[in-house]
Amino acid sequence: MPTYRFLSSWHVPGTAQAAWDAVVHRPQEWPSWWPAVTRTEITEPGGRDGVGQRVSYWLRAPLGYRLAVRTRITEAVAPRVVVVEVIGQLAGSGRWEFVPEPGGVRVDQLWEVTATRWWMRLLAPVAAPAFRWSHDRAARRGGQGLAAWLARGSAR
Repeated sequence: MPTYRFLSSWHVPGTAQAAWDAVVHRPQEWPSWWPAVTRTEITEPGGRDGVGQRVSYWLRAPLGYRLAVRTRITEAVAPRVVVVEVIGQLAGSGRWEFVPEPGGVRVDQLWEVTATRWWMRLLAPVAAPAFRWSHDRAARRGGQGLAAWLARGSAR
């Protein structure tokens, strides 16, 4: 199975703590700012630092297919980095880094995942560029949504 390595960077207003809180402590609000995320459910709250938190996500890719994934926070150093295990229709790991910079925060995401759906594995040799495009578009729109959400003060 091919492993996809998706790297995205967003610049968002505010502090690293505000961006951290939006991503780590308020995943139930992702659908309000991330168009690809249609629903989330926290299935286990985890510790105060987030470690152990389990969240189920339902995603609609820009190409129209849907994915259901679960994440479990395995490492967290607030408000700098969070690492998750990904299971479900994608499997692997994700890492978010929050880097203060002039005018806000750079949010770097790295996803290293394999698709577990049979049709995605079957089509991977020819569809990988389309899957990358779909991810990049969904991530870009997520960054724009988070930036607007933080600018409105929704993270308070």
